[in-house]
Amino acid sequence: MEDPEVLSLTRGIRLEPDVYSRNKAVASCSFSPGTVLLSVPAWCMALVPSEKGHRCDGCAVRVGELLNCSGCRGNYWYCGTKCQRSDWKARHKHICRSYPGFVQSDAYQRLPPDVQVDATLLSHSVARLDTNEISPLEGGRSSSPTSVFFSLLPGPVSMSAAPPICPLNSRNLIPAKLVHEVYSRFGNNNFVIHSHLNPIGHGVFPLASRVFNHSCSPNAAPKYHLVPGEVPRMDITALREIREGEEIAICYLDPALPFQSRQEHLQAIYGFTCRCTRCSFESQLGHIPSPSHDPHESQQLTRALRAYVFPSGFHPGQAIGRSDYSDAYYRMPENLYPVLYQSFLPELSETFSRASHEGSYDVALDAGLTLLAFYLLIYPPNYPQIGLHTLEMAKTAWNAFISGDSVIPEAQLSQMTQWYLTYARAVLDVLGPEGDEGGPLEEVETLSRLLRELQ
Repeated sequence: MEDPEVLSLTRGIRLEPDVYSRNKAVASCSFSPGTVLLSVPAWCMALVPSEKGHRCDGCAVRVGELLNCSGCRGNYWYCGTKCQRSDWKARHKHICRSYPGFVQSDAYQRLPPDVQVDATLLSHSVARLDTNEISPLEGGRSSSPTSVFFSLLPGPVSMSAAPPICPLNSRNLIPAKLVHEVYSRFGNNNFVIHSHLNPIGHGVFPLASRVFNHSCSPNAAPKYHLVPGEVPRMDITALREIREGEEIAICYLDPALPFQSRQEHLQAIYGFTCRCTRCSFESQLGHIPSPSHDPHESQQLTRALRAYVFPSGFHPGQAIGRSDYSDAYYRMPENLYPVLYQSFLPELSETFSRASHEGSYDVALDAGLTLLAFYLLIYPPNYPQIGLHTLEMAKTAWNAFISGDSVIPEAQLSQMTQWYLTYARAVLDVLGPEGDEGGPLEEVETLSRLLRELQ
């Protein structure tokens, strides 16, 4: 049954009953790639420990000079008075005095960094509640972010697994029942806030969690806008053409993870087994053989992968013309199954990264081409990792061209740089600018300008 309060916040999307989840988001019209389907401000946010003191705790923007909160002895930093006042009113006044002791406690210090940020985020979530907000638990219906949050289905958690939370001021005591209701919806509804795919914080975006289901072959993806003085905003963006009547889904994890790893993660954190088209296909593959460590057989595998993805030879311009390789993935011959083995991608990525940074450009360009073939096969069309990788390939070809340390002719290296830049721009333009100022799209423009100056 459709929820009118939720639907009032969406445009061009309707909720329909689903066999495995409560609802699914269905397009009521067609959407072109790059269309923002839904824009949602963070209900709650916490920076990862490595970003504390470098970014504003209110808007997550990285600035040169930050104001620190004297009440908690410099544990919270802000880009200006607007963020500080807003954060104080929303949550910080309830934890300011007790937060220094909380982060120095043994219970907090023993936590891994990712759980520390969850402990802070849970503390923020509870701190922003007032005792009069128990109404959502008693059947109240509203389109407010808090009410939408409490309408989310609880995850597979117990309070014994909950991280510690910062003690609140005595004037804002929250009933234990409410704390449990927050935590039960907490872990399975957090998003990693990233800037250019680098994690900077965790956030809760209730409407996005309520509307979009998971798929390992998503047709949409989140990006984050960071604006001084405003809380981070998530934009759910169409990755490809979405037809009217098609379900809109995002991916809750990296689609490049092996089948078993994805299933275990989704079951542990979200409490469900993924039955998307890709998982249904991979569940029938049976045993995935490990790649051979014999150099000759390893080379045969990588050549077979590239020949399968690029049957007419590699040309990035040709690859742009065919952005969707899902049909090829589902017809993959058995001799390519070892590329799905859990060690294949990490080892290949490490080879490319190490060779590129050490100046072994020919090795890097060879490994990077294999990596691109894998990405095109495994990721959905226009997935940002594809754009970032082709940008790295352009940089590698450029460095090889400038240094002269390559057996590849200079004219060919120059052409390769242009090819990869064209491909990177085509993919990254779909998601568009996001995160901090600068970033991959500006790098594409800078390298394109340098290339033009030499021509």
